[in-house]
Amino acid sequence: MDVDLILSSLPALTKGLENTVQIVVSAALIGGSLALVASLLMLSPKWEVRAIVQVGTGIIRGTPILVQLFFVYYGFAQFSWIRSSPFWWILRDPISCATVVFAINHAGYLTPLWTGAFANVNRGQWEAARSLGLQKRTAITRVIFPQAVRLILPAYLNEIIFLLKGSALLSAIAVADLLGVARRISSSNFAPVEMFSVVALTYAAIVMVLMGAVTYLRRSNAHE
Repeated sequence: MDVDLILSSLPALTKGLENTVQIVVSAALIGGSLALVASLLMLSPKWEVRAIVQVGTGIIRGTPILVQLFFVYYGFAQFSWIRSSPFWWILRDPISCATVVFAINHAGYLTPLWTGAFANVNRGQWEAARSLGLQKRTAITRVIFPQAVRLILPAYLNEIIFLLKGSALLSAIAVADLLGVARRISSSNFAPVEMFSVVALTYAAIVMVLMGAVTYLRRSNAHE
């Protein structure tokens, strides 16, 4: 075990970890917002709206995230109208492109969770809000949404854990993430045990912290 190599590689690995965390956190926030909007659309009385959301989330959940990464990062560059669009400055950058793909993928998995959380809020809460004369939008934002957040938080953190583990695919589109940096150093120095041990321990430490938060939230919900 080359400890000196590990120590000398820490600055580069830290920078890779920063890229990984930046993408995961950004994707979690953007994807969470997209999923919330999609779940509210699922409350629409129009079946066409609900069908569009269901088909969209079905396609996202039915395809591997690596395929989605390749399709957007390599496939979109094939079309000149995309290259000349305002979105190209986002899609041509590996980190920005990966953030978009991970956010959409995250939204695909979170939408059913948000929909389920809204459905699991006690029906009496809806009726109480209606009896107080609250409009549907006010009832959702002031009464239903806070309770849905409490219900969804443990599952939400679980999805972030899956998102974090999926970030190991980022280097496939040349993102200098934690694993990508480790692979480069490992190839240069033929030290796979040293580098991948650091990567594994780093992922495990972050996931254990998140799993501790999930356990705490589940116990808190159970006691309420």
